[in-house]
Amino acid sequence: MALACSCPESGCAFVGSPAMLLNHLANSHQRPAVTVRYGLSSNLGFSLSHPWHALVGEDDRSVFLVSLGPLGAATAVSLVYVRPDGEAEVAPRFWCKLSVGPPGIDMVLMASPVSSSMLARRTRAVAGDVLGGAPGDALR
Repeated sequence: MALACSCPESGCAFVGSPAMLLNHLANSHQRPAVTVRYGLSSNLGFSLSHPWHALVGEDDRSVFLVSLGPLGAATAVSLVYVRPDGEAEVAPRFWCKLSVGPPGIDMVLMASPVSSSMLARRTRAVAGDVLGGAPGDALR
């Protein structure tokens, strides 16, 4: 039996394809995805008041989730590619460079392959890669 992506919002019962998930996030949770261009730097600031943020690739409409959460006095940050239903998990298709810091300070803290997940029911978007930063820092 094939599995579909579930919504990362706590308590939400939505299940569908990655494309349907984008529409659901925008329409049901007022959380539209931020479009990113591959190979170009994007200055993205995300509020820690929301535990996750959706990204979509401009070229191929690939869906990604950025997850933020407390890690002691720091903030855990992870990025996951939302794999379409039926797509086998293979070697990473995407790489990312993340830097975290207050406005005006740009420090690269991590460059790594992006893990993938189907976000099947009860699967968290948080991957194993973690960046430490002070609470209130922005993802850049």
